[in-house]
Amino acid sequence: MTLESVIASIIIVAFLVSVSRIYLIEVEPPDASATAYDILKELDDQGVLRVYAAAMDYAGLDAQVDIAGYDHIVNICDSGRSCVGPEPNGTDIWTGSYFIAGQSVYQPIDIKLYLWKVGG
Repeated sequence: MTLESVIASIIIVAFLVSVSRIYLIEVEPPDASATAYDILKELDDQGVLRVYAAAMDYAGLDAQVDIAGYDHIVNICDSGRSCVGPEPNGTDIWTGSYFIAGQSVYQPIDIKLYLWKVGG
């Protein structure tokens, strides 16, 4: 009977520990930096990104981005770190950066996609 009590106690303690871990684990906010990079990569795969980037047309590129639940801004920076595009105006902002060497000539360009939660 003592052995049964010990086994029952071990089972109860194990159950309580596993249940308490569920409530004690803090949920981390999602990191949308990888999502921003994936969006820029997909636009490059479609042949759209380099055309807008070479023309420094951040507004045209920004119009190509559609991601539910997030507001976004696109900046295009040349090799001298001179960027065109507005500043993001949200909180908890994630940045995805995509670097290209140019379209038909060597012209290094860094495209940055800033994401933040809608209403954030």
